[in-house]
Amino acid sequence: MLNVITEGAKIKALLAVLSLLAIGGLYSMSEGEPGITPAAESKDPYISGIQVQADLVENSVNGVIEAKSTQEYWKFKQTCEEATAFIRTENLEAEQAYLKLDPDQKAVNENYQAFLHEAALVVSKSYAGEDPDLTTMREAKAKLF
Repeated sequence: MLNVITEGAKIKALLAVLSLLAIGGLYSMSEGEPGITPAAESKDPYISGIQVQADLVENSVNGVIEAKSTQEYWKFKQTCEEATAFIRTENLEAEQAYLKLDPDQKAVNENYQAFLHEAALVVSKSYAGEDPDLTTMREAKAKLF
């Protein structure tokens, strides 16, 4: 029992030290002014969110490509279906958000939808057993930003 408590205490102490180091690093990166970001450097949260989601979609597609050579047939098909469902959900959310956006955001949204279309094509070609070309998907992602 004492050994379990000791291990738990070690883990808690390690987490506390890591947290303090992370907070100190963030504080030093902000040049002594935590929480204050100059307005010129701040990004549009919608566009930042699109960047994150585009990375997730690309990771999903890359997972499908990798799974083609490493997974059993039935598991690979399931991976493709999950990626397709994720891409469709992203596309639906992008379509729904379109009407509420300003012109700059609409342009990014349209490019994001084109990227999602290309990502869906790559997954569907993989599902059909073909070797997809990732060039158009990567070009569409490059047009996002």
